[in-house]
Amino acid sequence: MSIDYHDQMPVGFSSKNILRTFEHNCTESYIYTRVSSKKQNKCGDGLKSQETRCREYARYKGYTVLDVYCDDLTGKTASRKGIRHLIKLLKAQRGKKQFIVIIDDVTRFARNVRTHEDLRDEIRAAGGILESPAIKFGYTADDRAFEYVAATFSQYKSEQNAEQTVTRMRSRLLNGYWPFQPPIGYKHQKVKGHKGKVLVLDEPLLPSSRKVLKAMLPVALALRLK
Repeated sequence: MSIDYHDQMPVGFSSKNILRTFEHNCTESYIYTRVSSKKQNKCGDGLKSQETRCREYARYKGYTVLDVYCDDLTGKTASRKGIRHLIKLLKAQRGKKQFIVIIDDVTRFARNVRTHEDLRDEIRAAGGILESPAIKFGYTADDRAFEYVAATFSQYKSEQNAEQTVTRMRSRLLNGYWPFQPPIGYKHQKVKGHKGKVLVLDEPLLPSSRKVLKAMLPVALALRLK
């Protein structure tokens, strides 16, 4: 189903957000998208889905999208290649031209409050205007309150996910499974009768790994005796 951007608002967009966006004359924009890992980038469609929604928002607002910057790294850090390149570009044009920076959602921008604040302030200081179809970035008390609630909840969900991962890995250990990176000479493999992968000997690497461990044994013993 096609959307008529002149007659109706795209599904999921906030009319309050659209109407209360800062008045400006900027029409050129950049899109920033992020997933949490290279595996998500390779196996999922998160980056493309975010870009699609941001482009839909840009079309509705009448913005021209100049480029898309992406990252496949945790949102807990601001040291991401894509966002750093984008901010560097904005700084190079500071005082000459302003650009819109569109993100799909606060959770794709950062995963803790401090990183969120640092990146938002850097983009603003560089002359960028941060916008999203999901939230209004502004200076009023209401705007700041909603933004901080969203950023705090993003951090909360990230920390909750980490805690759940640790709990599940501990449970796997208690059930006799090895949830970590396999040691040298071993590999994870599906075995009939087990749920999930089991740690088994990696036969092709076994002779070499045994030689290495045998050579290291005297050194390990000498260090322990000291």
